[in-house]
Amino acid sequence: MLVRFRSNPIAITADIENAFLMVGIKNEHKDMLWFLWFDDPYSVDPSIIVLRFNRLMFGLRPSPSILGAILHASPRLIQEKRTRNGGIAIKGLYVDDLLTGEKNVAKTFEIYYRAKEIMASGGFNLRKWSSNSKEVMQQIERAESKCVGKYVNHRQDDESYAKLSTGQPTTKSDDAVKLLGVRWNISADILFFDFTELQDYASSQPVTKGSVLKLVAKILAHLAYFPRLQ
Repeated sequence: MLVRFRSNPIAITADIENAFLMVGIKNEHKDMLWFLWFDDPYSVDPSIIVLRFNRLMFGLRPSPSILGAILHASPRLIQEKRTRNGGIAIKGLYVDDLLTGEKNVAKTFEIYYRAKEIMASGGFNLRKWSSNSKEVMQQIERAESKCVGKYVNHRQDDESYAKLSTGQPTTKSDDAVKLLGVRWNISADILFFDFTELQDYASSQPVTKGSVLKLVAKILAHLAYFPRLQ
């Protein structure tokens, strides 16, 4: 996906806002999602109550597959796949992340508009757009400003499934975007690894065989996205 993503001069990325929480659970399946909670978390002596989730949970093993099945079963998505270009606007979907691009500004913005419209038809909102083209970003920012109020403004610090599942460290640079296990510097347009988190983790652990094995496992998890580097 990363190779296809960077096969065009102009690239754009986005993720689906609160993707898992936008999927409802059937009543007969809610009984599989019981959990214990406090009736009053701030009470000195709270009672334990039983609740159930009625939205798709982040963290369940089948959640990414369920989300993918719902997205690809969307009538608009199916129709898009049958178009002449084979649905380039949604070929770059990985769980709740979109990685795609085109040859020029006009075609790239067309992908933005089409992908946004397709996701909206299923009740999903694509946001947090990034691109290596300043012109594309300016057009997207103007278009996004017109959508204010159309979607509910949720917290903006939530992460996508791919970003959380790859254990990506945070970055202070606005030019570096998290991208399927690696970083993308949109200004220099290069993909790179960020091992800051691994360095911090290594320095905080005692020098034992167990901690060394844990560190090696974390390194291999990063390199798994590029098998030739192993």
